[in-house]
This record gives sequence, C-alpha cells and structure tokens, in this order.
Amino acid sequence: MGVGFGKRIGDGTTEAVERISSTLTARSIDQSIRDIDAVIQRIDGGAYGVCEACGKDIPAARMEARPASVRCVDCAGMPTTD
Repeated sequence: MGVGFGKRIGDGTTEAVERISSTLTARSIDQSIRDIDAVIQRIDGGAYGVCEACGKDIPAARMEARPASVRCVDCAGMPTTD
C-alpha cells in the first residue's frame, strides 16, 4: 500500500506520519512476537540461557536485561554465520 499525501500538504503529512508510525509499531510488535516464539523454542529445547555461539551459560544479569538473548556478551559482537 502506498502512502497518500492527501489534497493539502498539511493533511497528507499528518496522514503519512500516522501511517509510518503505525507501520513501525506493527513491525516492532511483530519482532517481539518472533522473539518470544524463539525464547519458547529455546526453553522447550533446553537451550535457553546457553550461548548459541560458544555454548557457555549466558549470565543471569544479561538474561534478565535481555530475555531473548541467544549469545553471551563476549559472543554478541561477533558476526553470525547465517
């Protein structure tokens, strides 16, 4: 769906900003749902709290701050091989 700008610039700008905001919110919610689904899979598979890169336990403080973490702090900056 394209972004319409209405007949007057002020109306169109407001509408465009609202659409962009709504789209960004929807993308954020979608990402959160995907993160939660991934956490549930890791819990079910026994891998929650274990770094997917080095296999060491991810410290509890990191998991509390970022529950969807899949890498420890040391490995978080390393590029993925996906």
